[in-house]
Amino acid sequence: MKKKILLVPALAALLALSGCGDTSSSETSSSDSTPSTSSGSSSSSESEITESSSEESSSEESSSEESSEESSESSSTPVEDNFALGFLTPSGVVPTSTLDLNKDTAPSSTVVLSVTNNGEDAFDEEIDVVIGGVSDAITVTPTAADYTYEVKTSTGLGEATVTFSMKNHEEVAPVVLTVNVTENFYSTTITRGNNVEEEGTMSFLGGAGQQHTAVAKNPGTVWAYSTTATVQGYTDSSRSFGIGSFKDAGDNALWTGIRNNDKQDDDRLDIYIRNFYNGWGAPVFDAYPFPAYQGLAFEKTESTFTIDFTLIRKGDSYYYDIGGYHGKFLDSIGYAEATYPGFYSQETDMTLTDSTITYDEEEVDALIASEFGSDAGIDAGCFVNPNLNPLVVGQTREYPASIGPEYSLDGIKLVVDGEYAEHTTVSGLSVTVLNGAPEGTMTLNLVNNKTNDVLDTIQIQVLTESPDAENEQLKVSGGVILNDDGSITFPESFMGTNGVGNEYAYDETSEYAAILKQKVVGGDFSIEFDVSNYKTNVEFPKLMVSLGGSNNQYYIAYKSEQYGGTARIETFTRSVESNEPQWNNSVDFASFDQAASHHYKIESKGGVVNFYVDDMETPLAMQMDGATRHCAIAPEYHYQELPVRISTNGVSATVSNITVTTPSLEEASESIHYGDAITDNGDGSYEFEFIDGGWREHARIDQPLARP
Repeated sequence: MKKKILLVPALAALLALSGCGDTSSSETSSSDSTPSTSSGSSSSSESEITESSSEESSSEESSSEESSEESSESSSTPVEDNFALGFLTPSGVVPTSTLDLNKDTAPSSTVVLSVTNNGEDAFDEEIDVVIGGVSDAITVTPTAADYTYEVKTSTGLGEATVTFSMKNHEEVAPVVLTVNVTENFYSTTITRGNNVEEEGTMSFLGGAGQQHTAVAKNPGTVWAYSTTATVQGYTDSSRSFGIGSFKDAGDNALWTGIRNNDKQDDDRLDIYIRNFYNGWGAPVFDAYPFPAYQGLAFEKTESTFTIDFTLIRKGDSYYYDIGGYHGKFLDSIGYAEATYPGFYSQETDMTLTDSTITYDEEEVDALIASEFGSDAGIDAGCFVNPNLNPLVVGQTREYPASIGPEYSLDGIKLVVDGEYAEHTTVSGLSVTVLNGAPEGTMTLNLVNNKTNDVLDTIQIQVLTESPDAENEQLKVSGGVILNDDGSITFPESFMGTNGVGNEYAYDETSEYAAILKQKVVGGDFSIEFDVSNYKTNVEFPKLMVSLGGSNNQYYIAYKSEQYGGTARIETFTRSVESNEPQWNNSVDFASFDQAASHHYKIESKGGVVNFYVDDMETPLAMQMDGATRHCAIAPEYHYQELPVRISTNGVSATVSNITVTTPSLEEASESIHYGDAITDNGDGSYEFEFIDGGWREHARIDQPLARP
């Protein structure tokens, strides 16, 4: 229309000029050059065109006037503002938005506002910012870019809101940003292993080769820390996991954790404590707290354990609750510095959830009073190395027991079940089978004296006559079988009987043994025998040859394939190289058929002990953690006659062809030779020379030694 309005007035002007001359003259001019008929026609046509053009001109002029009026009105009335405010996002402009910030992993982010007027970007508009909700959780700061704000975490935690509004345009609806501020529970600086924390769940990942440590962010000397561990497919006894108190990421710590000592895929686990505040290689405690906390039942669904852990520290005192089993102990080091509560895992993947921590002393005291007071009940109990040998009518036997926690005052008692209740008397933890009792199997229960809950159960065979037997060489008891050919058998039915007792000293507590009638002189002897039909179902099997005194116990240990399939000699004894008795072992026997019969020889020459297997001409190499050891008998036993006891724990086997060679005490003075290891002082005493300075003064074997 604009082109039409501009062009039509020009056409109208031309037409007006054309109509201003004399009509007859125009017509004349026309008649002079055109035939009349054509002239008439032409005049008529021109008249029509003129009239039509005049009408169009009149119409266009009218239209032009109207448009001019509209244009005039438009230029004099401004367009109304139509502002809009929103958040600029990848998916478009939205009126609300949400932002998740984590103080440790994502402490800041930016938001961009969209400000428009009539659909076009508007600039230089003032924006008001108001923080609500948990207002100390964040700060909001404008950046150099238009309508761009940095949102950062601050001191608080929780949900904050940020309302953005246009200061000079109250009619524009404000927009609201919701910010959720969280933080990791565990430290991101003191950590070990492939650890990932997301949305309150800490995951230990990576499996074999990974050592994990996750600690709370703040240390203290008073705290209570709890978490729930979920572990799948845990069967490895050599790897533990649990709750702890850490000086660092795991090199110096105190653990209270879990082990699966029997490696069975069941719900039975053991509680284990290790205090190595002085370093991994210098633990002051590294053991199970007490027998009752071994083989404990824990919550398990299919192959997954879910175990609640709590560890409380108050100064040197520690309190733990692992799966409902409580205990407390004192840090013997007395480490007074602040430590980090945390969790560890040895090559075991798991998740930690519902982690909490308090450093409030009143809260800690309340937890101790409610869970670990003198009114605490018994969480578990068991017989300790019970003598499962048959009881003969008329005999009395004690059955030691353990409870946990050990400070519970509920008390325990023995209860005989079934028909033998009327054929026995019970006094404390001792049972007497009365005369006239029939042969059979007696069921003996360990019972909580307060609640009458059964804590443990064993079964004992009752006999009317003793099964003990002997020949010229030895005497057997407790169920060991003396065969007609002079061999002895430790039967499979007694595989669970612990005839070893004390692993570090001669122990006659258990009747389950064979005792040789010939004793040996400690400084000079040889014991040879064959072992066949060796079977075991435990991780640490022991076929023992024990000499009288301390640290003179030697073990033949064949492990089943389940536990590695190794075979070797083990002993906790003294050695020339060490200052203390230690666990030493031979190298594993190579290409060894455990099912076959094998010949063994244990000999002492001048107090140095060597071991031979089958047709070996040189003794087995002994070691302690890879370091060479030469096992030795303390000089106090060199000129003593020591009893010889053979027994087992977790093993069934047959021992045959037993041969003992040793001098008499009268002959020992001349038969024991020390070679270059000893100096004759000339006064009836002798001094030993040892590698690395020998033993500590209280146990040195280079002290003057008088021969008989």
